Amino acid sequence: MKSSGFSYATPLEAMSDHRFLGPAVSSLERRTAVADVMCKESVQLPRVWLSVESEKQQPLIQKHRKSLDKLHLMHQRKMKAVDDILATAAVR
Repeated sequence: MKSSGFSYATPLEAMSDHRFLGPAVSSLERRTAVADVMCKESVQLPRVWLSVESEKQQPLIQKHRKSLDKLHLMHQRKMKAVDDILATAAVR
């Protein structure tokens, strides 16, 4: 970011810049976003971040596998119910 003229201290700082919270997208916001993505890609931040995050999550997933499987099944049942309701509503 610094080579593009920005001085954000962390990888998350640019996207939480208070100047960019409004509904309109300014040219500064657009230039900042492009520089932010280019910077992150140049150091392979998304790949490294995902790798580290996954490494930390895997033990937790294994530890809580039964609960996660139950939640997944519940979600599938809910989505089936939604599909059934929408299918019935579409027939009317």
